[in-house]
Amino acid sequence: MKYLSAYRALAAALGPRAKENTVSGVFAKDERLRRESLAMLRRARVVGASLCVFDRDGVAGEMQVGFARGADPVLPGTNFRTASVSKMVTGAIAAALAAQGKLDLDMDAGGLLGIGAPKYPNDRITLRMLLSHTSSIRDTSLLERAAEGMTLSDAAKRVAYTGDRPGERFCYSNEGAALVGALLETVTGKDLDELYHDTFHLPGTFFPNRLEKDVLADAVKIVPRRKIAYSGAKMQAAKTEAAGADPQRHWGRAHGSLCLRASDAARIAMAIRTDARFQAMFAPQVPFGSRDPMITEGLSLFLLSDPFAGVCGHQGLAYGAAHGVFFSRETGYGFALLTSGCSLARRYVLTDMNLAAIRLFTEEKGPWKR
Repeated sequence: MKYLSAYRALAAALGPRAKENTVSGVFAKDERLRRESLAMLRRARVVGASLCVFDRDGVAGEMQVGFARGADPVLPGTNFRTASVSKMVTGAIAAALAAQGKLDLDMDAGGLLGIGAPKYPNDRITLRMLLSHTSSIRDTSLLERAAEGMTLSDAAKRVAYTGDRPGERFCYSNEGAALVGALLETVTGKDLDELYHDTFHLPGTFFPNRLEKDVLADAVKIVPRRKIAYSGAKMQAAKTEAAGADPQRHWGRAHGSLCLRASDAARIAMAIRTDARFQAMFAPQVPFGSRDPMITEGLSLFLLSDPFAGVCGHQGLAYGAAHGVFFSRETGYGFALLTSGCSLARRYVLTDMNLAAIRLFTEEKGPWKR
């Protein structure tokens, strides 16, 4: 980030200082941990946040601070649109289906979706390439047009490519990840929510307008000025899609639309770490390279190197909100941190906030085991 120092200064000067709303588990028992965690969230100038930490035995504690939308506080039941954390969950669904023999990670995804790199007409774009950002698809404005109703067939004609041979080079692609959802619906005949619930048996939805009584947090930009980037209430009030697979209209969901509570995001991470259905996600695919020298892409999973060797997970950034779900594969310690807006300061990919949380909650002995 070219103007990192200036951005950090602006975030510190203009951002709010959220107050804690609720604490439970280790945050209620360990005053030092509670203070350190609240200080971390305040340094990130969160508008609102829900933080859930876990160990090998399960959820160890939760903390909620600040506002979800308007004057409504963040509470344990608050949902957040998790942005790119959705990719990790979509990847887990694909890995589980592959483990069950219901699809092949190296299947010809391009053939089913009607896409292919123009310079390499004889090269397939596989599901594995879409999941690892090596498909040669690059981002344009198609996802904005998907939100306006563009169908998969129309989008497939307008997909843009980097010019690289499919499978050869990393290029982070939201549009490529979004197409995974269309492929999963096409192959299984089930919609994304049904696939999600079949895989994890937890609350959550890829369709914000399917949330009924649960609160969906806003996303708030704190720099250059505090403003609402999108309204959770308006997203919930939109017309609800009928249940059932519809890849033509659902294709723009899988990359970033999953709505979760922090406690359920934590349970998803615990399942990914321990359940054999998801082990394909941990196979290194391609380094991020200069984008972030510390990250190697697994299958829709960030694999971190020193000083956080063994830590895995995913980050989500969208509209002023930042999210992180990370865990140590070896120790089982980890966290889910979802926000309604905060500082997005970062040097490479991971925000300052997520790096601080990784240091605090994934260390070998565990912060609450001291």
